[in-house]
Amino acid sequence: MPKTKSFDDQQVALHESLRTLKARDADNYRAAIVLMYRVASAALISTKKRFSDWEESDLKRDADDLIDSLSTDAFGFTPGSPGDELANFRALVVRIRSLELALMMGDTGGHPVDPNDAWRVTFEDEDDEDDAFLVPVPRRRWRPLVPGQDHESFKKRILYAHRLIPVSADGAEVTFHYADQRRPCDASLRFGGVLFEAPKFSEKKASGTFLIDGVTTQNTAAIIETGLTRSHNERCFATILPELLVSPTSLEDVVKILSEKPFPYVSGALPPAIVIAGTWHETDGTTYTNTAHVLDGDGEKIVTYDKRLAYGGGRIEREGIVPGKRFPIIVTSEGLVALAICLDFCDLQHEGPYAELDVDFLLVPSCGDDKTMESHITRSYFASVRHATTTFVVQQRYPVRPDTVGYVLLRREGPLVALADTLTSETWVTKFT
Repeated sequence: MPKTKSFDDQQVALHESLRTLKARDADNYRAAIVLMYRVASAALISTKKRFSDWEESDLKRDADDLIDSLSTDAFGFTPGSPGDELANFRALVVRIRSLELALMMGDTGGHPVDPNDAWRVTFEDEDDEDDAFLVPVPRRRWRPLVPGQDHESFKKRILYAHRLIPVSADGAEVTFHYADQRRPCDASLRFGGVLFEAPKFSEKKASGTFLIDGVTTQNTAAIIETGLTRSHNERCFATILPELLVSPTSLEDVVKILSEKPFPYVSGALPPAIVIAGTWHETDGTTYTNTAHVLDGDGEKIVTYDKRLAYGGGRIEREGIVPGKRFPIIVTSEGLVALAICLDFCDLQHEGPYAELDVDFLLVPSCGDDKTMESHITRSYFASVRHATTTFVVQQRYPVRPDTVGYVLLRREGPLVALADTLTSETWVTKFT
């Protein structure tokens, strides 16, 4: 097993990489940030834990003092004294902040036409670090000033005005997509969940797999229209319909309602920025996917997302789908939004891409029982601890239980949510931050 480089050795290697980068492209602050970030992330946990001791005002003051030195060799970075990891780590963090400040000074505002190209940091040398996205979208968390925020942890605060996002997640290509930017920023956000009554599935089984080829529920059309009407009237930021409950026919109904808005206008109403129109088993004629159609508030498609993990759950047959090859992130006026479908998020056996994903929101359509939701609750807790990510899960209850139709979870911060607090017998549920 190869020996891991010490933090001192990584600093020396970083200095050489930065010198090469500076000589090739003197103003490539974005690539410099990525290289420095990766070395800072490799510090000992005991060192990174000390990050929360440092006040934001002190880091900014020290970063301001370094702005002029960014024009010098290696962007002003020199390795510190060997063996003093904490001091070297802090110096690295401050220089990262100075680079961020320099980028912010030159930012003219707005987003590029193609963020997948503009935000990608590409390294030319074959032996250099992998590409990454450096996304100039500050965390939504920084908008309100919350006591104690000045002492947040490394993962929540290492970058203040940017996020570092991988170019791939578990083998799927990360792509960025814009949602409606016309929505005003709200201090408190509402999230809406649509659930159905007494679902009955029909399945197609073959070669040890199953696929859903039909579903019936009670009052399907009325529940969809009521939910989408209320999502407008209650100014929901996002609305979710659950996994495998939106057939192609119901999807057409969702699109039509969103586009035509066949309901009386209510003063102050606002279309949702994002509607996840459930999921369905779809085919290209050869293979099947469990696909979520992600729409804007007018029924226009933003993107589709295909489930990554096939459900088995101890039954004889396994869900007969291939894993999705694209991992979309939606850019909204409120921040970055990632998607998951049921097992993608609630699987506790593997960390998956969500453990390191620095986004503001995770939206999850789901279908399952108490155990499924308990796993979502656990995952959402760690998402909030790591990156202050708000998770919104809308889960249809299956197998059917007479006292509930499903579960709705909106987790921002705080202690673990109790399972009982997510249960609902209502087909429309509003949660808000």
